Amino acid sequence: MDYRRIKNETKEEQEALWAGDLGKKYNKRNIKTQDYDNRWIFWKTLQHEYNIGKVLEIGCNRGYNLQHFSIRDEELYGIDINQDAISYCHRELPWINTVQGSVFDLPFKDGWFSLCFTVGVLIHIPPAQLKDAMAEIVRCSGKYVLCAEYWAEEERERPFLDMIGVTWERPYDKLYMDMGLTLVESGELTKEQGFNELRYFLFKK
Repeated sequence: MDYRRIKNETKEEQEALWAGDLGKKYNKRNIKTQDYDNRWIFWKTLQHEYNIGKVLEIGCNRGYNLQHFSIRDEELYGIDINQDAISYCHRELPWINTVQGSVFDLPFKDGWFSLCFTVGVLIHIPPAQLKDAMAEIVRCSGKYVLCAEYWAEEERERPFLDMIGVTWERPYDKLYMDMGLTLVESGELTKEQGFNELRYFLFKK
């Protein structure tokens, strides 16, 4: 298969890519199904085991992860660069506090959340900009950081639909630990659980 290489090397290019047509196409593909409902077991277990309070999902899209948290509405937050995704979330899950914004400049105070997390978001950050994005996520967490992403021992590109230059597999566990975080637990998130064969890592600051 011939892949199109996408120009996606700077923060501005990455934001424009997902705020624009690619993000809109992703929104249309990301319609709620029974598979998403299967995620509740993972999120409920995590919340209760670690006594999770205020939560922020970076790259929340339609809110299909956040909907499974049993916390007060005022403690449930999501942010996404794509305005259509935010509009969908407002309409479908209005109790979630969602705002449009960038992972590179999160509009929240230091340590404001009990948990900050991403699901299939860091995989789309260009290599040169990854540490900036991760540093913002860590800054906003007061206790826990979780990522669920495509994992590999070494960074390598992975095709996304008919494109390259959009997705990377990486050793996210090592990258976060290099920033001073402590790994608490990790595991696989399968299609049966409602995820796209991801590996998750939970860290403590």
